[in-house]
Amino acid sequence: MAAAALPYHEPGIVTILILSSFLILSNVVNWIFDRLLFCGLIGQIAIGVAWGTPGGNWLSLEIQDAIVQFGYLGLIVLVYEGGLQTDLNTLRSNLFLASLVAIIGIGTPMALSFTLQGFMNITPVQAFAAGAALCSTSLGTTFTILATSGLNQSRLGVVLSSAAMMDDVVGLVMSGIIASLGQSSDNFSAIIVIRPVFVSIAFAVLLPVICAFIVKPLTKVCYKLITKRRDSKLHTTLTTEGAAFCLHVAVLTALITGAIYAGTSGLFAAYLAGASISWWDALCTELRDSNSRSTVIRDETADSTSQDNSAEPKEPVSKTSSSQTSPSTTSPPPTSHAHLHGTAIFTKHISPALHSILQPFFFASIGFSIPISQMFTPSILWRGIVYSILMVLAKLFCGLCLIRFSGPSSPGNRIPKPMSLYPATMLGFAMVARGEIGFLISAIAESKGVFGDVRGEGSGSSELFLVVTWAILLCTLLGPIVVGTMVKRIKRLQAAEREKRTGREDPLGIWG
Repeated sequence: MAAAALPYHEPGIVTILILSSFLILSNVVNWIFDRLLFCGLIGQIAIGVAWGTPGGNWLSLEIQDAIVQFGYLGLIVLVYEGGLQTDLNTLRSNLFLASLVAIIGIGTPMALSFTLQGFMNITPVQAFAAGAALCSTSLGTTFTILATSGLNQSRLGVVLSSAAMMDDVVGLVMSGIIASLGQSSDNFSAIIVIRPVFVSIAFAVLLPVICAFIVKPLTKVCYKLITKRRDSKLHTTLTTEGAAFCLHVAVLTALITGAIYAGTSGLFAAYLAGASISWWDALCTELRDSNSRSTVIRDETADSTSQDNSAEPKEPVSKTSSSQTSPSTTSPPPTSHAHLHGTAIFTKHISPALHSILQPFFFASIGFSIPISQMFTPSILWRGIVYSILMVLAKLFCGLCLIRFSGPSSPGNRIPKPMSLYPATMLGFAMVARGEIGFLISAIAESKGVFGDVRGEGSGSSELFLVVTWAILLCTLLGPIVVGTMVKRIKRLQAAEREKRTGREDPLGIWG
C-alpha cells in the first residue's frame, strides 16, 4: 500500500555539511578553473568524482540519483541557452565555412575512431559509438573562450561558435542513436540509425517552415490587434515578464516532448526551441520598429498639414492652437521591450539557478560515472593516451579551412609575406575540447551496454569506456589551455604593435 505522505525528517549535521560543501566547492572550483584554464567543467567533474561513488562515496545513492535527474534538467537548459545565443543572420552569412569546419570536425574523429579496432577487441558498432562521443565540441568551453578572449564578434568567433553548434547538434542526434543501439543491441537494423536521423532532419526542416508560414503571419495579425488596444488589460498582461517566461517554457516543453515521443534527442529539440525564440524576438522587434516608423511618418504628415493650414490669414489664432495641440499629435516614444526577449528572460529568471545549481549538478553527475580507480591500469593508460592524440589531431584538421594555399599561377614578382597560422591553430585547438556532450554520449553508451556487456552493479566498467573517458578528459583539458596561452600571446603582440605604431596587421588578420 502506498504511503499517504512522506514523513519529514530533519537531516543530520553530517548530511548538511556534505551537501553544502559539495554545492559550494562546485561553484568555487568552477570559478578557479575558468580563470586559469577556461574549463570550469573539469573542476566540477572532479568534485563529482570525489564526492560520489568513484571517490569518497560521501553522497548516498538516493542523493546521487536525484543529482543526476536535476543535472540532466540543467543540461537541457544549457543547450537551450546555446540556441538562444545563436545569431541566425550571422550564421547564414558564414554558413558554408562553418559547415565545412563542422563536417571535418565530425567526420575525422569518426573515421579515426575505427583505428581502435587495431589495438582493442571491439566491433564496428562500438567504434562508431566511440567516434560519436568524440565528434562533439564543448559549447560551454567554446563560449567561455570567446567571452574571455574578446573574440565574440570577430569572424573567427562566429565561425567557431557556429561550427561548435553544428557539431553538438550532430552529437545530440548521435546520443539518440546510441540509446537506440543499446536498447536493441542483439537485433541491429538500419531503422535504429535512420529513425533518429530522419526525425531530427524533419524537426530541423519543418520547424523553420512552420515559423515562416504559420507563426509569422499569426504574429503579425495578433500584433496589429493588440497594438490597437494598448490600454487594455490584455495588452498589459501579454507584455509582462511572467507572460514571456510562460510562453518560452511552453515552447521548450512542447518541442522536447514531441521530439522524445517522435524518436530523437530532446536536447536537439531544446536547441531548436532556443533558436526559435531568438528568431521570434527578432520578428517582434522588426514589427515594433516598422510600426514606430509609420507612426513617425504619420505624425510628420499631420504636422506639415497643420502648418499649411496655419499659414492662411483668415485664422490668426491657428498659431497658438497649433502650438497647444502639437504635443497631443505627437505620439509617445516607443516602449522598449528588450526585457521580454528570450535572452533577457533567461538571464534574469533562469541563469542564476542554472549556473549555480543545475550546471554543477550535471557535471558532477558525469563525475559519478567515471571509474577513476580503474583508469590507471597500464593497458588502459597507454591506449587512452594514443586515442587522445588521434582525437586531438582529428580536430586540428578543422584549422586547415582558414589557411590560404597559394597556387602555381601566383605572380612571381609579388613580395612574399609571412603567413600567420594563429587563426587556424586557434580554431583547431578551440574545437579540441569535447566537454559535456562527449561525456553524455559516452555515459549513455556505457549504461546501455554499447561499449560492452551491461554488468551488475558494483562491477568494473568496460575497457572502451575507460579509453574514451581518457580521450574526452585530456582533450577537454588541453584545448582551452593551448587557446588561452595563444590568446595571451596575441594580446601581447597587439599591445606591442600599438606601442610601436608600426601599422602592421593584427596577428589574426581578417579573422580578428
